[in-house]
Amino acid sequence: MTAPTLEPTTGAEPTTATDHLGSFFSFHTFGKGWFIFGFFGSFLVWYLQAAIQFLLNRILFFQLTLTDADDEFRWYCAWFSFHPYTLFGAKRIKPKKTHHNFGREPVLNTERGISDDNNGEGSSKASRVKFVPGLGIHLFYVQSKLFIMKLENAGFQKSLIPPSSSVKPSNENCDSKNTAYFTFRDLLDECYYVHDLISREKTTIYSASQHTWRVTSVVEKREKKTVILDEGVWEELYKDVSNFLNSKKWYKDRGIPYRRGYLLYGPPGNGKTSTITSIAACFNLNICVINMGSQNMSDDRLQNAFSTVPKNSIIVLEDIDSSFPKDDPNEQQEPTHEIDVRGMRSVIKTTGKATFSCLLNCLDGISSQESRIVFMTTNFKDKLPPSLLRNGRVDRKVYLGNTTKSQLQRMSQNFYEDFNDELCEKLWDRVGAFTFCMAQLQGFFLRNPSSFESAVEASKNFETFLKEEGTLDK
Repeated sequence: MTAPTLEPTTGAEPTTATDHLGSFFSFHTFGKGWFIFGFFGSFLVWYLQAAIQFLLNRILFFQLTLTDADDEFRWYCAWFSFHPYTLFGAKRIKPKKTHHNFGREPVLNTERGISDDNNGEGSSKASRVKFVPGLGIHLFYVQSKLFIMKLENAGFQKSLIPPSSSVKPSNENCDSKNTAYFTFRDLLDECYYVHDLISREKTTIYSASQHTWRVTSVVEKREKKTVILDEGVWEELYKDVSNFLNSKKWYKDRGIPYRRGYLLYGPPGNGKTSTITSIAACFNLNICVINMGSQNMSDDRLQNAFSTVPKNSIIVLEDIDSSFPKDDPNEQQEPTHEIDVRGMRSVIKTTGKATFSCLLNCLDGISSQESRIVFMTTNFKDKLPPSLLRNGRVDRKVYLGNTTKSQLQRMSQNFYEDFNDELCEKLWDRVGAFTFCMAQLQGFFLRNPSSFESAVEASKNFETFLKEEGTLDK
Protein backbone atom coordinates (compact mmCIF):
# COMPACT_ATOMS: atom_id res chain seq x y z
CA MET A 1 0.00 0.00 0.00
CA THR A 2 1.48 3.22 -1.15
CA ALA A 3 1.37 6.37 1.00
CA PRO A 4 -0.56 9.34 -0.36
CA THR A 5 1.57 12.06 -1.86
CA LEU A 6 1.06 15.72 -0.99
CA GLU A 7 1.02 17.97 -4.00
CA PRO A 8 1.61 21.70 -3.58
CA THR A 9 -1.42 23.88 -4.25
CA THR A 10 -1.53 27.45 -5.50
CA GLY A 11 -4.55 28.41 -3.32
CA ALA A 12 -7.08 26.93 -0.92
CA GLU A 13 -10.56 26.11 -2.13
CA PRO A 14 -13.27 28.31 -0.46
CA THR A 15 -15.29 26.50 2.07
CA THR A 16 -18.97 27.09 2.91
CA ALA A 17 -18.12 29.13 6.07
CA THR A 18 -15.71 31.47 4.31
CA ASP A 19 -18.16 31.89 1.46
CA HIS A 20 -20.94 33.08 3.83
CA LEU A 21 -18.53 35.35 5.71
CA GLY A 22 -17.41 37.05 2.50
CA SER A 23 -20.95 37.60 1.29
CA PHE A 24 -21.87 39.15 4.69
CA PHE A 25 -19.07 41.70 4.53
CA SER A 26 -19.88 42.47 0.93
CA PHE A 27 -23.57 43.14 1.82
CA HIS A 28 -22.62 45.24 4.89
CA THR A 29 -20.31 47.46 2.82
CA PHE A 30 -22.97 47.86 0.16
CA GLY A 31 -25.68 48.78 2.77
CA LYS A 32 -23.39 51.21 4.55
CA GLY A 33 -22.71 52.99 1.29
CA TRP A 34 -26.42 53.28 0.51
CA PHE A 35 -27.07 54.61 4.03
CA ILE A 36 -24.44 57.35 3.64
CA PHE A 37 -25.70 58.18 0.17
CA GLY A 38 -29.29 58.37 1.43
CA PHE A 39 -28.38 60.57 4.39
CA PHE A 40 -26.45 63.12 2.35
CA GLY A 41 -29.03 62.95 -0.40
CA SER A 42 -31.87 63.72 2.02
CA PHE A 43 -29.86 66.58 3.55
CA LEU A 44 -29.13 67.97 0.07
CA VAL A 45 -32.81 67.83 -0.90
CA TRP A 46 -33.82 69.53 2.34
CA TYR A 47 -31.15 72.21 1.96
CA LEU A 48 -32.07 72.87 -1.69
CA GLN A 49 -35.73 73.13 -0.72
CA ALA A 50 -34.91 75.63 2.04
CA ALA A 51 -32.60 77.60 -0.25
CA ILE A 52 -35.17 77.73 -3.06
CA GLN A 53 -37.87 78.80 -0.61
CA PHE A 54 -35.54 81.49 0.74
CA LEU A 55 -34.72 82.76 -2.76
CA LEU A 56 -38.36 82.78 -3.82
CA ASN A 57 -39.28 84.71 -0.70
CA ARG A 58 -36.52 87.23 -1.41
CA ILE A 59 -37.45 87.59 -5.08
CA LEU A 60 -41.25 87.41 -5.04
CA PHE A 61 -42.23 88.74 -1.62
CA PHE A 62 -41.64 91.61 0.74
CA GLN A 63 -41.54 90.51 4.38
CA LEU A 64 -42.56 92.47 7.48
CA THR A 65 -41.35 91.11 10.83
CA LEU A 66 -42.83 92.31 14.11
CA THR A 67 -42.06 91.20 17.65
CA ASP A 68 -44.13 91.81 20.74
CA ALA A 69 -41.51 94.33 21.87
CA ASP A 70 -42.64 96.62 19.02
CA ASP A 71 -45.47 99.10 19.36
CA GLU A 72 -46.55 98.09 15.88
CA PHE A 73 -47.16 94.55 17.13
CA ARG A 74 -49.81 95.86 19.53
CA TRP A 75 -51.39 97.88 16.72
CA TYR A 76 -51.40 94.74 14.58
CA CYS A 77 -53.05 92.60 17.26
CA ALA A 78 -55.70 95.26 17.92
CA TRP A 79 -56.49 95.51 14.22
CA PHE A 80 -56.43 91.73 13.70
CA SER A 81 -58.88 91.10 16.53
CA PHE A 82 -61.53 92.83 14.38
CA HIS A 83 -60.57 91.33 11.02
CA PRO A 84 -63.20 88.99 9.46
CA TYR A 85 -60.57 86.27 9.22
CA THR A 86 -60.22 86.24 13.01
CA LEU A 87 -63.94 86.62 13.65
CA PHE A 88 -65.21 84.07 11.13
CA GLY A 89 -62.44 82.31 9.20
CA ALA A 90 -59.52 81.29 11.40
CA LYS A 91 -59.53 77.68 12.59
CA ARG A 92 -56.70 78.23 15.04
CA ILE A 93 -57.33 81.10 17.42
CA LYS A 94 -56.13 81.82 20.93
CA PRO A 95 -57.11 84.31 23.61
CA LYS A 96 -54.91 87.39 23.74
CA LYS A 97 -55.00 89.43 26.94
CA THR A 98 -54.94 93.11 26.08
CA HIS A 99 -54.90 96.31 28.09
CA HIS A 100 -57.77 97.82 26.11
CA ASN A 101 -61.47 97.06 26.11
CA PHE A 102 -62.00 96.66 22.38
CA GLY A 103 -65.50 97.52 21.26
CA ARG A 104 -68.64 96.82 23.23
CA GLU A 105 -68.89 93.55 25.08
CA PRO A 106 -71.97 91.69 26.29
CA VAL A 107 -73.05 93.29 29.55
CA LEU A 108 -73.15 91.02 32.57
CA ASN A 109 -75.57 92.48 35.10
CA THR A 110 -75.72 91.12 38.62
CA GLU A 111 -77.58 92.10 41.71
CA ARG A 112 -74.50 93.97 42.88
CA GLY A 113 -74.40 95.97 39.70
CA ILE A 114 -71.09 94.64 38.43
CA SER A 115 -71.03 94.99 34.67
CA ASP A 116 -68.73 95.66 31.78
CA ASP A 117 -69.83 99.05 30.56
CA ASN A 118 -66.63 99.88 28.62
CA ASN A 119 -65.91 102.68 31.03
CA GLY A 120 -63.55 100.72 33.19
CA GLU A 121 -66.06 100.58 36.05
CA GLY A 122 -66.56 97.08 37.38
CA SER A 123 -65.35 95.47 34.17
CA SER A 124 -64.55 91.78 34.38
CA LYS A 125 -61.30 90.17 33.37
CA ALA A 126 -63.00 88.56 30.39
CA SER A 127 -63.58 91.97 28.87
CA ARG A 128 -59.84 92.31 28.29
CA VAL A 129 -59.51 89.04 26.41
CA LYS A 130 -59.67 89.07 22.61
CA PHE A 131 -59.06 86.33 20.10
CA VAL A 132 -56.18 86.50 17.64
CA PRO A 133 -54.96 83.80 15.23
CA GLY A 134 -52.85 81.11 16.85
CA LEU A 135 -49.33 80.00 16.01
CA GLY A 136 -48.84 78.89 12.44
CA ILE A 137 -49.38 80.13 8.88
CA HIS A 138 -52.49 82.11 8.00
CA LEU A 139 -53.73 83.45 4.66
CA PHE A 140 -56.10 86.40 4.59
CA TYR A 141 -57.10 89.30 2.39
CA VAL A 142 -56.83 93.03 3.04
CA GLN A 143 -58.51 95.19 0.40
CA SER A 144 -58.36 92.32 -2.11
CA LYS A 145 -54.64 91.79 -1.50
CA LEU A 146 -53.43 88.42 -0.24
CA PHE A 147 -51.29 88.36 2.88
CA ILE A 148 -49.37 85.39 4.23
CA MET A 149 -48.83 85.62 7.97
CA LYS A 150 -46.67 83.33 10.08
CA LEU A 151 -47.07 83.68 13.82
CA GLU A 152 -44.45 81.79 15.79
CA ASN A 153 -42.75 81.59 19.14
CA ALA A 154 -39.32 83.10 18.59
CA GLY A 155 -37.78 80.70 21.09
CA PHE A 156 -38.38 77.75 18.76
CA GLN A 157 -36.85 79.15 15.58
CA LYS A 158 -34.60 76.35 14.27
CA SER A 159 -33.44 76.93 10.71
CA LEU A 160 -30.33 77.37 8.60
CA ILE A 161 -31.88 80.59 7.36
CA PRO A 162 -31.10 83.37 9.85
CA PRO A 163 -34.18 84.60 11.72
CA SER A 164 -35.43 88.06 10.86
CA SER A 165 -34.89 89.36 14.37
CA SER A 166 -33.64 88.14 17.72
CA VAL A 167 -35.93 88.33 20.72
CA LYS A 168 -36.29 86.49 24.00
CA PRO A 169 -37.50 82.86 23.83
CA SER A 170 -40.90 83.59 25.32
CA ASN A 171 -41.74 86.29 22.78
CA GLU A 172 -43.70 86.03 19.56
CA ASN A 173 -42.71 86.83 16.00
CA CYS A 174 -45.22 87.85 13.37
CA ASP A 175 -44.00 87.60 9.76
CA SER A 176 -46.29 88.88 7.01
CA LYS A 177 -45.57 88.55 3.30
CA ASN A 178 -46.92 90.39 0.29
CA THR A 179 -45.82 91.16 -3.25
CA ALA A 180 -45.97 94.97 -2.89
CA TYR A 181 -43.97 97.10 -0.48
CA PHE A 182 -46.51 99.90 -0.12
CA THR A 183 -49.20 97.51 1.11
CA PHE A 184 -47.32 97.12 4.41
CA ARG A 185 -47.26 100.87 4.86
CA ASP A 186 -50.99 101.05 4.19
CA LEU A 187 -51.59 98.10 6.52
CA LEU A 188 -49.67 99.69 9.41
CA ASP A 189 -51.48 102.98 8.81
CA GLU A 190 -54.77 101.13 9.15
CA CYS A 191 -53.55 99.25 12.23
CA TYR A 192 -52.50 102.50 13.86
CA TYR A 193 -55.84 104.09 13.01
CA VAL A 194 -57.72 101.26 14.76
CA HIS A 195 -55.37 101.39 17.74
CA ASP A 196 -55.74 105.17 17.95
CA LEU A 197 -59.53 104.90 17.96
CA ILE A 198 -59.34 102.39 20.79
CA SER A 199 -56.79 104.26 22.89
CA ARG A 200 -57.90 107.83 22.18
CA GLU A 201 -59.59 108.09 25.56
CA LYS A 202 -56.84 106.18 27.35
CA THR A 203 -53.43 106.89 28.83
CA THR A 204 -50.82 104.18 28.40
CA ILE A 205 -48.49 103.55 31.34
CA TYR A 206 -45.05 102.12 30.53
CA SER A 207 -42.43 100.84 32.93
CA ALA A 208 -38.73 100.28 32.28
CA SER A 209 -38.14 96.52 32.12
CA GLN A 210 -34.75 94.98 31.35
CA HIS A 211 -33.68 96.77 28.17
CA THR A 212 -37.09 97.79 26.88
CA TRP A 213 -40.31 99.54 27.85
CA ARG A 214 -43.30 97.37 28.73
CA VAL A 215 -46.94 98.42 28.88
CA THR A 216 -48.08 97.89 32.46
CA SER A 217 -51.58 99.38 32.22
CA VAL A 218 -53.90 101.47 30.11
CA VAL A 219 -56.10 103.76 32.18
CA GLU A 220 -58.90 106.20 31.52
CA LYS A 221 -57.73 109.73 30.91
CA ARG A 222 -57.82 111.81 34.06
CA GLU A 223 -60.03 114.86 33.67
CA LYS A 224 -58.75 118.19 34.90
CA LYS A 225 -61.82 118.84 37.03
CA THR A 226 -61.09 115.74 39.13
CA VAL A 227 -57.67 117.10 40.18
CA ILE A 228 -58.27 119.73 42.85
CA LEU A 229 -55.20 121.81 43.65
CA ASP A 230 -54.88 125.22 45.22
CA GLU A 231 -56.10 128.10 43.08
CA GLY A 232 -54.02 128.69 39.96
CA VAL A 233 -51.48 125.91 40.56
CA TRP A 234 -52.76 123.46 37.94
CA GLU A 235 -53.41 126.23 35.42
CA GLU A 236 -49.85 127.59 35.76
CA LEU A 237 -48.39 124.12 35.27
CA TYR A 238 -50.62 123.46 32.25
CA LYS A 239 -49.61 126.77 30.69
CA ASP A 240 -45.90 126.05 31.19
CA VAL A 241 -46.13 122.59 29.59
CA SER A 242 -48.18 124.00 26.70
CA ASN A 243 -45.63 126.75 26.05
CA PHE A 244 -42.82 124.19 26.04
CA LEU A 245 -44.55 121.85 23.58
CA ASN A 246 -45.15 124.76 21.20
CA SER A 247 -41.64 126.21 21.43
CA LYS A 248 -39.41 123.65 19.72
CA LYS A 249 -38.24 126.08 17.03
CA TRP A 250 -37.65 128.78 19.64
CA TYR A 251 -35.35 126.44 21.58
CA LYS A 252 -33.53 125.38 18.41
CA ASP A 253 -32.93 128.95 17.20
CA ARG A 254 -31.30 129.86 20.50
CA GLY A 255 -29.26 126.69 20.87
CA ILE A 256 -31.06 125.61 24.04
CA PRO A 257 -31.57 121.85 24.59
CA TYR A 258 -35.23 121.10 23.99
CA ARG A 259 -36.15 119.42 27.26
CA ARG A 260 -38.06 120.38 30.38
CA GLY A 261 -37.96 119.17 33.97
CA TYR A 262 -40.54 119.57 36.74
CA LEU A 263 -40.45 118.77 40.44
CA LEU A 264 -43.74 118.30 42.28
CA TYR A 265 -43.15 118.34 46.02
CA GLY A 266 -45.14 118.56 49.22
CA PRO A 267 -46.80 116.37 51.85
CA PRO A 268 -48.09 113.00 50.66
CA GLY A 269 -51.68 112.61 49.52
CA ASN A 270 -52.08 115.98 47.83
CA GLY A 271 -52.31 114.93 44.19
CA LYS A 272 -48.79 114.80 42.77
CA THR A 273 -49.41 111.64 40.76
CA SER A 274 -52.94 112.74 39.82
CA THR A 275 -51.56 116.03 38.54
CA ILE A 276 -49.12 114.23 36.25
CA THR A 277 -51.80 111.92 34.83
CA SER A 278 -54.16 114.83 34.19
CA ILE A 279 -51.43 116.85 32.43
CA ALA A 280 -50.58 113.81 30.30
CA ALA A 281 -54.25 113.35 29.42
CA CYS A 282 -54.68 116.99 28.38
CA PHE A 283 -51.82 116.77 25.88
CA ASN A 284 -52.50 113.15 24.76
CA LEU A 285 -49.20 111.97 26.20
CA ASN A 286 -48.34 108.60 27.66
CA ILE A 287 -46.43 108.04 30.91
CA CYS A 288 -43.11 106.20 31.30
CA VAL A 289 -42.24 105.33 34.91
CA ILE A 290 -38.66 104.71 36.04
CA ASN A 291 -38.03 103.20 39.47
CA MET A 292 -34.65 104.55 40.53
CA GLY A 293 -34.68 102.50 43.73
CA SER A 294 -34.91 99.17 41.92
CA GLN A 295 -31.94 96.85 42.40
CA ASN A 296 -32.30 95.88 38.72
CA MET A 297 -31.83 99.47 37.54
CA SER A 298 -28.18 99.68 36.54
CA ASP A 299 -26.43 102.56 34.77
CA ASP A 300 -26.74 100.84 31.40
CA ARG A 301 -30.44 100.20 31.85
CA LEU A 302 -31.08 103.73 33.05
CA GLN A 303 -29.32 105.21 30.03
CA ASN A 304 -31.15 102.82 27.73
CA ALA A 305 -34.49 103.73 29.31
CA PHE A 306 -33.93 107.45 28.76
CA SER A 307 -32.73 106.94 25.17
CA THR A 308 -35.59 104.65 24.10
CA VAL A 309 -38.59 106.45 25.57
CA PRO A 310 -41.69 105.86 23.40
CA LYS A 311 -42.87 108.82 21.37
CA ASN A 312 -45.37 111.24 22.85
CA SER A 313 -44.49 110.28 26.40
CA ILE A 314 -43.34 111.93 29.59
CA ILE A 315 -40.82 110.38 31.98
CA VAL A 316 -41.86 110.10 35.63
CA LEU A 317 -39.44 109.56 38.53
CA GLU A 318 -41.78 109.07 41.48
CA ASP A 319 -40.56 109.57 45.04
CA ILE A 320 -37.11 110.52 43.83
CA ASP A 321 -36.03 111.04 47.45
CA SER A 322 -36.41 107.29 48.06
CA SER A 323 -33.48 106.76 45.70
CA PHE A 324 -31.23 108.07 48.47
CA PRO A 325 -30.70 106.22 51.77
CA LYS A 326 -32.32 107.33 54.99
CA ASP A 327 -30.35 109.27 57.57
CA ASP A 328 -31.34 107.07 60.51
CA PRO A 329 -28.35 104.76 61.16
CA ASN A 330 -30.52 102.36 63.17
CA GLU A 331 -32.67 101.53 60.15
CA GLN A 332 -31.49 98.71 57.93
CA GLN A 333 -30.64 99.99 54.48
CA GLU A 334 -30.08 98.48 51.08
CA PRO A 335 -26.54 98.38 49.68
CA THR A 336 -25.52 101.79 48.41
CA HIS A 337 -23.15 103.12 45.81
CA GLU A 338 -21.03 106.07 46.80
CA ILE A 339 -19.97 108.50 44.11
CA ASP A 340 -18.37 111.89 44.05
CA VAL A 341 -20.46 114.54 42.37
CA ARG A 342 -18.56 117.37 40.76
CA GLY A 343 -19.18 120.65 42.51
CA MET A 344 -20.33 119.09 45.80
CA ARG A 345 -18.36 118.48 48.96
CA SER A 346 -20.49 115.62 50.22
CA VAL A 347 -20.76 112.12 48.86
CA ILE A 348 -24.12 111.19 47.33
CA LYS A 349 -25.47 107.69 47.81
CA THR A 350 -28.20 105.86 45.94
CA THR A 351 -30.17 102.81 47.05
CA GLY A 352 -30.28 101.21 43.61
CA LYS A 353 -27.50 100.04 41.33
CA ALA A 354 -27.82 103.08 39.09
CA THR A 355 -25.46 105.83 40.21
CA PHE A 356 -26.39 109.42 40.88
CA SER A 357 -23.93 110.70 38.28
CA CYS A 358 -25.63 108.55 35.64
CA LEU A 359 -28.98 110.11 36.54
CA LEU A 360 -27.51 113.60 36.16
CA ASN A 361 -26.03 112.68 32.79
CA CYS A 362 -29.37 111.31 31.62
CA LEU A 363 -31.11 114.53 32.64
CA ASP A 364 -28.78 117.02 30.96
CA GLY A 365 -25.46 115.36 30.14
CA ILE A 366 -23.87 114.91 26.75
CA SER A 367 -25.76 111.64 26.22
CA SER A 368 -29.15 113.00 27.28
CA GLN A 369 -31.98 112.99 24.76
CA GLU A 370 -33.93 116.05 23.66
CA SER A 371 -37.66 116.48 22.99
CA ARG A 372 -38.64 115.07 26.35
CA ILE A 373 -40.38 116.10 29.57
CA VAL A 374 -39.38 114.73 32.99
CA PHE A 375 -41.58 114.89 36.08
CA MET A 376 -40.10 114.11 39.48
CA THR A 377 -42.08 113.84 42.70
CA THR A 378 -40.95 113.92 46.31
CA ASN A 379 -42.40 114.31 49.77
CA PHE A 380 -39.12 115.69 51.11
CA LYS A 381 -37.56 118.29 48.87
CA ASP A 382 -34.88 119.14 51.45
CA LYS A 383 -33.41 115.65 51.14
CA LEU A 384 -32.60 116.12 47.46
CA PRO A 385 -29.05 117.10 46.45
CA PRO A 386 -28.77 120.70 45.21
CA SER A 387 -27.10 119.52 42.00
CA LEU A 388 -30.28 117.68 41.07
CA LEU A 389 -32.44 120.77 41.50
CA ARG A 390 -30.52 123.24 39.39
CA ASN A 391 -31.98 124.73 36.20
CA GLY A 392 -31.65 122.48 33.19
CA ARG A 393 -32.51 119.45 35.31
CA VAL A 394 -35.46 120.88 37.22
CA ASP A 395 -36.86 123.98 35.49
CA ARG A 396 -40.01 124.40 37.56
CA LYS A 397 -40.68 123.47 41.17
CA VAL A 398 -44.37 123.19 42.06
CA TYR A 399 -45.50 122.93 45.68
CA LEU A 400 -48.65 120.92 46.39
CA GLY A 401 -49.61 121.63 49.98
CA ASN A 402 -52.26 120.40 52.36
CA THR A 403 -55.95 121.19 52.02
CA THR A 404 -57.03 124.82 51.79
CA LYS A 405 -60.49 126.33 52.06
CA SER A 406 -60.73 126.70 48.30
CA GLN A 407 -59.86 123.04 47.74
CA LEU A 408 -62.38 121.90 50.34
CA GLN A 409 -65.09 123.94 48.64
CA ARG A 410 -64.36 122.57 45.16
CA MET A 411 -64.11 118.97 46.35
CA SER A 412 -67.41 119.35 48.19
CA GLN A 413 -69.03 120.63 44.99
CA ASN A 414 -67.57 117.69 43.10
CA PHE A 415 -68.89 115.15 45.63
CA TYR A 416 -72.35 116.37 46.60
CA GLU A 417 -75.31 117.56 44.58
CA ASP A 418 -76.84 119.30 47.61
CA PHE A 419 -73.76 121.50 48.13
CA ASN A 420 -74.34 125.04 49.35
CA ASP A 421 -71.99 127.79 50.52
CA GLU A 422 -73.52 128.08 53.98
CA LEU A 423 -72.88 124.44 54.83
CA CYS A 424 -69.39 124.72 53.34
CA GLU A 425 -68.55 127.60 55.67
CA LYS A 426 -69.82 125.55 58.58
CA LEU A 427 -67.69 122.59 57.53
CA TRP A 428 -64.56 124.72 57.22
CA ASP A 429 -65.14 126.25 60.64
CA ARG A 430 -65.04 122.74 62.10
CA VAL A 431 -62.13 121.23 60.18
CA GLY A 432 -60.03 124.26 59.22
CA ALA A 433 -58.05 124.17 62.44
CA PHE A 434 -56.58 120.78 61.53
CA THR A 435 -53.85 119.94 59.04
CA PHE A 436 -54.89 117.24 56.59
CA CYS A 437 -54.25 116.29 52.99
CA MET A 438 -56.72 116.01 50.14
CA ALA A 439 -56.63 112.21 50.28
CA GLN A 440 -57.86 112.34 53.88
CA LEU A 441 -60.64 114.75 52.97
CA GLN A 442 -61.69 112.42 50.19
CA GLY A 443 -61.66 109.49 52.60
CA PHE A 444 -63.84 111.45 55.01
CA PHE A 445 -66.36 112.22 52.25
CA LEU A 446 -66.39 108.57 51.19
CA ARG A 447 -67.44 107.65 54.74
CA ASN A 448 -70.39 110.02 54.39
CA PRO A 449 -71.49 109.74 50.76
CA SER A 450 -75.24 110.22 51.14
CA SER A 451 -75.45 114.02 51.38
CA PHE A 452 -73.39 117.11 52.10
CA GLU A 453 -75.51 117.85 55.12
CA SER A 454 -74.68 114.46 56.64
CA ALA A 455 -70.97 115.06 55.98
CA VAL A 456 -71.13 118.43 57.74
CA GLU A 457 -72.91 116.81 60.66
CA ALA A 458 -70.25 114.07 60.84
CA SER A 459 -67.50 116.70 60.85
CA LYS A 460 -68.14 117.11 64.59
CA ASN A 461 -66.04 113.97 64.95
CA PHE A 462 -63.38 115.01 62.41
CA GLU A 463 -60.69 114.99 65.09
CA THR A 464 -61.58 111.38 65.90
CA PHE A 465 -61.36 110.56 62.20
CA LEU A 466 -57.83 111.99 62.00
CA LYS A 467 -56.80 110.04 65.11
CA GLU A 468 -58.01 106.85 63.46
CA GLU A 469 -55.94 107.75 60.43
CA GLY A 470 -52.96 108.34 62.71
CA THR A 471 -52.30 111.79 61.25
CA LEU A 472 -53.72 114.20 63.81
CA ASP A 473 -51.66 117.39 63.64
CA LYS A 474 -53.09 120.71 64.75
